[in-house]
Amino acid sequence: MKYFGFFISLLLVIYGLGNFYVLYRGYQWSPLHGPCLKWAFIIWGIVMMLSLPLMNMFSLPCPRLQAFWMTISYSWLVFVLYALMLVLIADLTGGLFRLFHFRDMISGTGRSILWFSVLALLLGLLLAGNFRYRHFTRKEMHVGLPGSVKMLAISDLHLGLLTDNSRLEQFVGAINKEKPDVILVVGDLIDRSLEQVREQDMGSLLQKLEAPMGIYAVPGNHEFYAKEDEALQWIAEQGIVVLRDSVVRIPGVAYILGREDHSVAGRKTLLQVWENSAFGSLERDLPLIVLDHQPLGIAEAVEYGVDFQLSGHTHAGQLWPVSLLVRKVNDLFYGEYTRGKTRFYVTSGLGIWGPPFRIGVPRSEYVVIR
Repeated sequence: MKYFGFFISLLLVIYGLGNFYVLYRGYQWSPLHGPCLKWAFIIWGIVMMLSLPLMNMFSLPCPRLQAFWMTISYSWLVFVLYALMLVLIADLTGGLFRLFHFRDMISGTGRSILWFSVLALLLGLLLAGNFRYRHFTRKEMHVGLPGSVKMLAISDLHLGLLTDNSRLEQFVGAINKEKPDVILVVGDLIDRSLEQVREQDMGSLLQKLEAPMGIYAVPGNHEFYAKEDEALQWIAEQGIVVLRDSVVRIPGVAYILGREDHSVAGRKTLLQVWENSAFGSLERDLPLIVLDHQPLGIAEAVEYGVDFQLSGHTHAGQLWPVSLLVRKVNDLFYGEYTRGKTRFYVTSGLGIWGPPFRIGVPRSEYVVIR
């Protein structure tokens, strides 16, 4: 947690510097100038730099206003990310022109057209990224479930201010339309505040999920941030069976083993979970499906003979080029993998963390398993 705080602080410093550099260069290249515009740029930069940390520490009295302002703040963060890349490319190009004594090739009207074109490009990129997040897709994979049994897996809904009741209603409608026998929730159902979920009465919507063979969930790191015991108790009150280093048997179908999240100290090994369960002394007569929010413990799953493991957490990177770093630090990043005789699937998740965009990465999804 100490290193996490340092990492977040470092990101905020980098964001602050990038924020002001983008605004500084944007003002320089703008076809409009004057003291009013200059001060508008300065004030906007200060407000945006302070907005994200303050919004995550304090709440506004009106949840709708807070959700709106968080959306603006996160959108600006993504705008700065891509604007900074373009500004750095432009500065590098300009430096090369000066090095080789080329004259400025764009001036006057052409520069104004270019400025507005770049602005339109960035806004279009944000709109497209928001579309890819909101229009989730359906993935299907076959792991050899018996007969016509159909499971449906969801992950990383991050219910709260940004993934609100209207969004959850879309999720529930799409899931129930599939008519699954079993629903698997692979962590991070709640974003960071159980109060925000309760205020919107999201439980009444979750209770509309239909799965005759049961709904099973494991904790993610965000349940840990949202006071895990209290958050998981609330999830259980909605008719969802919470598996914390425990096992259930769906007769004639599979064993479902749900793991505690890696954020929690004292997490048991797969062997300990199985031996401490009601089935520890029995021979496994059905496939073993493991739910583990973070795609870690790969070698352990293979060694223990897990048939299929489901994970989430990575969001498939959510934003390029951040996705390149996420891919680098995760052996399993997104999609299907096979290691030994064990199959894995890492889902991009239905929701998002922070910015409501998916840019240069797979869309939001739920996974149908047969």
